[in-house]
Parts: sequence; C-alpha cells; structure tokens
Amino acid sequence: MAMRRRSNEGTIHPVYHEDHRTGYRGLASYRDPETGRQRRRSVTRKTRSETERALKILIDQLPRGGGQRARTALPASFPPSTRPETLHALLERWLDYKRRDVRPSTYRDYVHTLRFVLPVLGERSLSSLTALDVEHLAQTLHRAHAPKTAGRMLGQLRMVLRQAVVWQLLAVNVAQYVRKPKAPRPEVQVWTAVQVTRFLTAARGHRLCPLFALAVTTGMRKGSCWRCSGATLTCRSTNPPCVITW
Repeated sequence: MAMRRRSNEGTIHPVYHEDHRTGYRGLASYRDPETGRQRRRSVTRKTRSETERALKILIDQLPRGGGQRARTALPASFPPSTRPETLHALLERWLDYKRRDVRPSTYRDYVHTLRFVLPVLGERSLSSLTALDVEHLAQTLHRAHAPKTAGRMLGQLRMVLRQAVVWQLLAVNVAQYVRKPKAPRPEVQVWTAVQVTRFLTAARGHRLCPLFALAVTTGMRKGSCWRCSGATLTCRSTNPPCVITW
C-alpha cells in the first residue's frame, strides 16, 4: 500500500499506456501570485524514485506564499493613459466606474482582458473608432491567442462602448456590429469497455468503488451519484446483472 504523502509534498501516481505502466507522474499545486488562482505543475519520470526527486525540485521552484485567493486578492492595476481622447482613456475611466460595483476577482478579469486592447487600439481616438477597427482587433486576438480570448475581449469592449454612449462620448456602439469568433467545441472523449473494466478492477477495495461503478454504468452526474447514498441499484443491462449498494 502506498504511503500517504505529507502536505506540500505533492502527489505521485503511475502512468499507464495500453495496460502497461510506463512511468510515474508527480503533481504539485500552487497559488499564482498575480491572479490568486490555483495552478498545477507536473513532472513525469520512469521510476517512482526519479519522480520524487524531480517533484521535490519542482516544488522548490514554485512561488512561495501564493498571495491571496482570487476572490479576495487586491485588484490589478491598469496602465495609465496620457491622452484623454483615446480609447485607452475610456477604458481606464470605465474600469474606475465598474470598480465600485464588482468583486475584486471580476475587476481583475476586466483589467487582464482589456489590456489586450491597448497594443492594437489603445491610442485610437474615440471619434475615429469604427467597426472595422474592432473587427481587426478581434481577428488579431483570434490569431495570437484563442477564439475564447477574443470573444471575452469583444464582450467586455461592447460593455465599455455601451457605457460611452450613455455618457454621450460616442454616438453609436460600433462593437455591437462585430460578430464574436466561434470557439470550436472539443471532441468528447469516452472510455472504452476495456478501460472501464481496468479502472473498476484497480478501484476494487476503494471506499468509493460503488460510487465509481454507479457513475460508469449509468452515466449519472456527480451530484446525482452523491445523492444516492444508502440506495441499492440493480443494473440489468449487464451480464450478469450488476448490483450496487451505496
């Protein structure tokens, strides 16, 4: 039986490929000092002893302290503008306006996302801003980062320009005429019957094995499985019928 590892030592588990153990993977978690979000790094080696040594080196290199949680961390700062008639100045004014109404984590997300606007359109004057400019910005982010990043930026820029119309700084919200990039849906990966059998065999004897069997044989969601505590389920679609008591 594997010995339980102490806190702040990370976790190690074997890696399998086609029913053969090919090595070990070590995982270590830390809190990003800039965003306050939980992050995880990993190392993979052939043997467990090599993985333990590599994981210890990795943990020593991770940020210490980790800062505050994302929900309570101090708000991020936005670069100050130098020209009041630019889009940069409008973004700065809007962030100050929204800061009083949203959580620090939401404000930080606004700051990080709207920073993508500055290199492309930050110095563009509001009077000359067009829908083609915003389209060019969305396409630039789509190529440099991802469709999801471009879509999130466009959604927040629409809010900024909508408020600018209310403030009578703009006559029309040009960002509303730009279509959000479509993010491709990831293909759903499901286990084969062989993989399910191998998993249930490895989980035999674990205190949550009935819960695992319930999930893979019925397709129930996690919350529904947890609410089945104390129930007995007979799955007649298997041969022989599978009786699960949880």
